[in-house]
Amino acid sequence: MSVDRERISLGNALIRFALKQGDATAISQTTLQLCKGDREKADLLSLWFIDVGKSCKQYLGTMTDNQVFMRMWMLGNVDIKQVSESGKPIFILTKKGVERVRYSPKEKWCYKLLWDNHEVSRDEECVIS
Repeated sequence: MSVDRERISLGNALIRFALKQGDATAISQTTLQLCKGDREKADLLSLWFIDVGKSCKQYLGTMTDNQVFMRMWMLGNVDIKQVSESGKPIFILTKKGVERVRYSPKEKWCYKLLWDNHEVSRDEECVIS
């Protein structure tokens, strides 16, 4: 694994942990590191997390694209590689994600990355403090 890939993986793991703990300071610091010090992009990424969290609380029966990617991300199947100029995260498969889809046809990748092998209540997986 390259140094940049390791940095991305570690940063994503730290953000996941901080979100689960509700640690706003750690989320802010790690998001800024993931965005390579670009405060504007870090703020936009933080807003993306907040918006997805709000949409999870207002769940209307169908997951949005952002909710789908957030779930894949929370499961550790994808990492946020960078943030676009518009503030949208750009995702890449993690090693775990690659293993989950390795022997699956491409049309089943979304399902494989979206659902883990165990059941988790929707409240535990989607709500962000």
